[in-house]
Amino acid sequence: MREYLFLGLLGLFVSACSVNYDIPPSSVTEAERIIVNSYLNPSDSIRVRLHKLTHSEKGYAIHALTGAHIVLKENDAVLFDGVCTDSVLLLPKHPQAGATYSIEVTYSGLPEARARTRVPSSIRCTAAYSPDGYRNLIRLTSFDIARCENENLWITAYRQRQDTVVDQYPDLYANNGLIDMVNRQVGTRMINEQVGAMYHIGFLRIKHKNLASLTELVFAPVYASSGRDTVRRPEPDKIRVKLITATPEYDRYNKTLYEQKTMIITEDDISSVFYKPQPVSGNVQQGLGIFAGINEENYVFQLPERERIWP
Repeated sequence: MREYLFLGLLGLFVSACSVNYDIPPSSVTEAERIIVNSYLNPSDSIRVRLHKLTHSEKGYAIHALTGAHIVLKENDAVLFDGVCTDSVLLLPKHPQAGATYSIEVTYSGLPEARARTRVPSSIRCTAAYSPDGYRNLIRLTSFDIARCENENLWITAYRQRQDTVVDQYPDLYANNGLIDMVNRQVGTRMINEQVGAMYHIGFLRIKHKNLASLTELVFAPVYASSGRDTVRRPEPDKIRVKLITATPEYDRYNKTLYEQKTMIITEDDISSVFYKPQPVSGNVQQGLGIFAGINEENYVFQLPERERIWP
């Protein structure tokens, strides 16, 4: 009798969750704020994007912000102090490793947004490439972390051609206990004994506390075509491996952003009744967005002719 009662209640629960109810307006009140987005990377000139979050009839809207007053400093020395007539502040200067940067953005009617970060020194290593059948194996050794303070390491890989056509590898197969599991998946088959059957979606993340123990990292970047790929791309000439030295601001922002995106579900998914919004961590005080320093090292390898296969 209890089994029938349980099944009946379960069926009632499932049917109730599938009913389309009229949802009342949200009681959440988000303040109108300035949005600041900038990665300070010595490889690029300084670029700061500005938006504003405002109320609208449908809830909230994001618009480009022009006419804001910006004070940008490098080690407390002023780099820019004035009104930005565009929504993007561009300066013909590259950030310097080891320097500290701060920004203050003011706009009439909105709270002043402030942020601060440091540009780290890059983590270097010895990188080698070797073909393994139709797979590419990347071996990273001798990591130089002597100048690393509290940074994390992010690793990505791309396939490219001389004409700058670039595609990021979506699957990075690796068997290493020091890699964070936030984006790890179980593959359907083992690539080889070195990298196993586990892969990471888009990037490999090594936390700061694990960097000192990182002596060797071997991974196989795999490009898995999706059913949406209707155009055959040119065959790649090279493979590029990027090591991103990430400040805590960059690390927290991108980790929580990934976690939020993986929580996105379809409206017909019954698991939506258990959905809990994942906040994205930013470092802009009284505002939204990210103002973070990073550094990078790139290693490029020429692919053998027989390896130039573009699915």
